[in-house]
Amino acid sequence: RPHSGKALSTAQLKQPGIHTRLAPTIGISVDRRRRNRSVEGMQRNVDRLKEYMGKLVYLTNRKRKGKKNVDSRAKLKECKQNTHKHVIP
Repeated sequence: RPHSGKALSTAQLKQPGIHTRLAPTIGISVDRRRRNRSVEGMQRNVDRLKEYMGKLVYLTNRKRKGKKNVDSRAKLKECKQNTHKHVIP
């Protein structure tokens, strides 16, 4: 049976565009020593990451140059908190 695993490799984080230093701050554990043994397993984890990032609401206090300020507090009111035991499916 397939196990969901405990940590993701840096190659798996690189495909969806997640930096290895950002990952622990949003709840994703990183194992820099891990190697991908199969393409299927890697693709399965990358798909899980993309699904997780699609559901994630990332609030920041930094104002970025050249970008319009998106009202993050309005986004926060729309979404509901996850109550499941496992965050990443």
